[in-house]
Amino acid sequence: MEKISKGLRLLEQREVKRKVIHVSSLLIPIIFSYVSFTSFILLFCIIYGIWVFIDLQRRVKPHVQAMLDRLLGGVFRPEEARSFSGATHMGLGVLITCVFFEHSTAVMALTILAVCDSVASIVGERYGHIKVADKSLEGAAGFFLSGLLLICFFVWIFGYKEIFLWENIIALAFATLAEL
Repeated sequence: MEKISKGLRLLEQREVKRKVIHVSSLLIPIIFSYVSFTSFILLFCIIYGIWVFIDLQRRVKPHVQAMLDRLLGGVFRPEEARSFSGATHMGLGVLITCVFFEHSTAVMALTILAVCDSVASIVGERYGHIKVADKSLEGAAGFFLSGLLLICFFVWIFGYKEIFLWENIIALAFATLAEL
């Protein structure tokens, strides 16, 4: 029984570390807000290219995986052992979002990604009882409500007048469904 308890604590620690890394991705929309588009894309592509190279190496060279585990505290999930990490997928999404969407929309979308995904996970793990596939309805509600607060914050506090409130709420509803 003690072995199971220790395993659960390690799993929880890994997930907490993943959430901290996820929320730290708030730096991306913050930096995107304060540097030129060209500078941001150039810097992001360099960092992303290095990460993709490391991620590829991690999958084929056990010593690279071991180094990353020591450095990052074992944040990789077992299903990432033979595929790209969540960070690689997220980086591609960031690049596509910044290139193809209007600046304020991209900043808001990236902020929602950084915050709401973590909120959904925390709420779902803590209060999730109604399961939808491997997620919970409560986690989805956490995603939607935290996203709604962020949209209101962007519109009313930052004065993002080019963001249309109802269009973003509808987009948030679709993002919430996609999160399920």
